[in-house]
Amino acid sequence: MFQLAGASDAKPLEAVVHTRTIVDPRVGFKLSGKVGTKDTIASIFALDEAPSSDPLLAPGTDRYAGNAILRYKRSVASDGYLGAFYTGREYGGGSNHVAGADAQIRLTKSSQLSLHGFGSWSKSEAGSDAATGSAVGGDYIYDTRDLGISVSFYDISIDFRTDVGYLTRPGVAGLQASVTPRLYPQSRFFRKVTPNLSAAVVKDLPSGLFETNDALGLTVLLPGNTTVQALGRYSTEVFLGRRFATSGGLVQVLSQMTKALYVRGLYFRGGSIRYVAEPYQGFGNRVTGGLTFKPSERFDLTGSLTYSDFTRSSTGEREYAYAIWRGRLTYQINKYLFVRGVAEYNAFRKEMLTDLLASFTYIPGTVIQLGYGSLYDKTEWVDGAYRDAGRFLEMKRGLFFKASYLWRL
Repeated sequence: MFQLAGASDAKPLEAVVHTRTIVDPRVGFKLSGKVGTKDTIASIFALDEAPSSDPLLAPGTDRYAGNAILRYKRSVASDGYLGAFYTGREYGGGSNHVAGADAQIRLTKSSQLSLHGFGSWSKSEAGSDAATGSAVGGDYIYDTRDLGISVSFYDISIDFRTDVGYLTRPGVAGLQASVTPRLYPQSRFFRKVTPNLSAAVVKDLPSGLFETNDALGLTVLLPGNTTVQALGRYSTEVFLGRRFATSGGLVQVLSQMTKALYVRGLYFRGGSIRYVAEPYQGFGNRVTGGLTFKPSERFDLTGSLTYSDFTRSSTGEREYAYAIWRGRLTYQINKYLFVRGVAEYNAFRKEMLTDLLASFTYIPGTVIQLGYGSLYDKTEWVDGAYRDAGRFLEMKRGLFFKASYLWRL
């Protein structure tokens, strides 16, 4: 219900409703449902026990942050709709209100147009002048078996703000386009070949500088449901009024090795930025890998590795190397009950996280869950202070219980 038309991960405004911004609700209320055959509404009201030190909120002495979210959608032809949003948040004398509309329109069986437009009104504290901002964006997508084309745009003013949404960067405007032909050669080895050409130009409004992100890629589908992708990218990024090089290359492999075993891996090397008060140019590597072992519908074991490093270009010094290992085991005891365990080790912070969950679902909406989690650090308490150690010490633990019952009228 809260998905935004004309938004994607590649755009700064990914959502105007991101419910994780309500961190610790003291009390909350949610109402959603259909009004007639075409109209749908959804709403959330909550008082968030957010401390004044919360960086997402304006400073103040109020104990609670008030949140209000309203969503309306009216279905139109095919899978299209016309919609509207309102979000509000007030805390410490400050406030943020966002209102606007979005639409998704099916032009043909193969093409779709998505648009959105919003205004925001924000005050940092009581009695201050309101700062107004705007955000507009849209996508055109054409997709068939043989060809994919996409064109998108966005324009987000410097003063646009959404405290209840998810905005990665204000003060930016961009235009993006990509074309992806799909080829099906008469070959036993190459089942499908998909080249991709994309281009993007972005203007950083505060500095007036331009960024670019141009990429040429090739994806090949091989026997055994194996996909290999290679991509080269020429790109720049503006940060704190300076333009940095972020060009690089990527290789990715996805493979269903057997009916029960699936593996994936990605490697990227290229330019990067050290995001500090005085940023500087660098380069680095990023590696992700994982496997999923699923010998039956009841058993699922998934492991993953994420690694990233950064080397300063001017000195050649490697400033950090960061690795995270994660494992998850899920066992579906029957159609109602499953248990899950998660273990994660952060090599940079030397922390290990463990989580256990048991979940009973009678029908969707009627659920009972019980969970327990712990956080361990490689540390020990010596002479009144914590010191690095070679073994783990439990630093935090948590227990939660959740029950919900669905009552249909």
